[in-house]
Amino acid sequence: VLERSSARETAARVAAGAVAKTLLKHLGIEVVGYVKEIAGIRAADMHELSMKEKQMRSDESPVRTLDPSVEQKIMDAIDQAKADGDSIGGIAEVYVEGVPAGIGSYVHYDLKLDSRIAGRVVSINAFKGVEFGVGFEAARKRGSEVHDEILWDEEQGFTRRTNRAGGFEGGMTTGMPIVVRGIMKPIPTL
Repeated sequence: VLERSSARETAARVAAGAVAKTLLKHLGIEVVGYVKEIAGIRAADMHELSMKEKQMRSDESPVRTLDPSVEQKIMDAIDQAKADGDSIGGIAEVYVEGVPAGIGSYVHYDLKLDSRIAGRVVSINAFKGVEFGVGFEAARKRGSEVHDEILWDEEQGFTRRTNRAGGFEGGMTTGMPIVVRGIMKPIPTL
């Protein structure tokens, strides 16, 4: 199992993802991925950054985080785990802008876009959880605190006041940014 389920498979996914990102860009859809947390060291939310700024910070960071204030702490934690002969896990986030509303299905379980994305994330070796929007935090909130109210105005049409569901509702995109986090366990093969 270990030989088949190796980094070679992940490398092929990275290559395919780079091609897909380029194709999506031609459709007006922008994608950026970055590290939100490693070993319990959590990067601050950077919602105020533009997509271009998020892409730039992720590319420039040695640990692909948007928050420069935690870069050194994360690098120190990685170095310490290595020195200890151990490993650490973390959380990666993907943020997507420009996806129109209505992609996916609210009827067919196998065509719900959030379900398909969740399946793809946990199919990556060592990823053991997926969150959209506020994710698991929703279990600690009331319905009024996770609802994404639908608004209407002449200029923008239908929009949402918030994006707590991470760009999905009922298996379909809402037109809001897609926010997906994957939780990676520490590698146990030391």
